[in-house]
Amino acid sequence: MLGCASVCDLGCGYGAYLDHLRDAGWEGEYVGIDVTPGMVEAGRARHPGMRFEVGSAPVPAEAVVASGIFNVRFGDDDSWRAHVRRTIASMVEVATVGVAFNVLSRAVSPHRFSMSAAELASWLPPGATVEEDVGTGDLTAFVRR
Repeated sequence: MLGCASVCDLGCGYGAYLDHLRDAGWEGEYVGIDVTPGMVEAGRARHPGMRFEVGSAPVPAEAVVASGIFNVRFGDDDSWRAHVRRTIASMVEVATVGVAFNVLSRAVSPHRFSMSAAELASWLPPGATVEEDVGTGDLTAFVRR
């Protein structure tokens, strides 16, 4: 995502991904979105002048990224699965260059959400890739627009 001029970080927390981008020399436009007001305030305090918003929907950007936002399941599995699918679709819809996010490939507790690489791939547009790290139980998806 370093080659993109703008990034929407969905589930941004206090802006750790922005720290990573800046450390790598990236100077683009950043928008952090998080459902937790305290995290948004922490992001604003840590990165004065950067845009942090309370919410759950991505905003248009060249790249939309999310890390860990699908891991803890709220409600029943079917409802959460539908939420994850809608969120991924909204990320793909607003990104002009690409999307990157992760999902667990195996449940590590009753409150964790996981899915197979094949199911995740079936939700993505043609040309998307899903990489599985068997050791960590993590799937990482990349969608290039």
